[in-house]
Amino acid sequence: LDPVSGKERRTWYPAGTDRAGAQRLAARLAAQEQGRADASGSLTFGAYLTGPRLPSKKLQLAASTYRGYQRNVDLHVVPALGRIGLRRLRHHHIEALYDELLTPNADRPALAPKSVYEIHLVIRGQPTSVAGVTTNSDHRRRGSRRLSAARSARSLGSRRRSRMLAAQNLES
Repeated sequence: LDPVSGKERRTWYPAGTDRAGAQRLAARLAAQEQGRADASGSLTFGAYLTGPRLPSKKLQLAASTYRGYQRNVDLHVVPALGRIGLRRLRHHHIEALYDELLTPNADRPALAPKSVYEIHLVIRGQPTSVAGVTTNSDHRRRGSRRLSAARSARSLGSRRRSRMLAAQNLES
């Protein structure tokens, strides 16, 4: 991937006219690419959240708030997005996660919009407050207003329409 544009870099290799030679070349290039990916130790989104991101917020949050965020990450985010490389994560991955969490299925009921909004805050990297809106734990601590389910659904809806959601999330 190009580090500036995020687009895949393409390279042309002459394979000749022999089909077997072209297949050998393709296999060699695939093995080379796989080795390069393993050697670089590309960071997955799950490793990023559970490694440097969430533990760095532990001192800023109440213990119960931190445990709630950690539980949300472990139960919802890591199973859905944890294996995706950090550089390959796109807004449609995150939007699909939100849609999945807001839709009930046979295994579990739908999450409340406020819970999905809190997951969004953890992904975005601002688990304490965004734009003057605070979470439940902040309400108890600071005496500020609570985030209603309707307001969190509106906020998620506006985020969902943003084409640059992944970039906004990863820049924070």
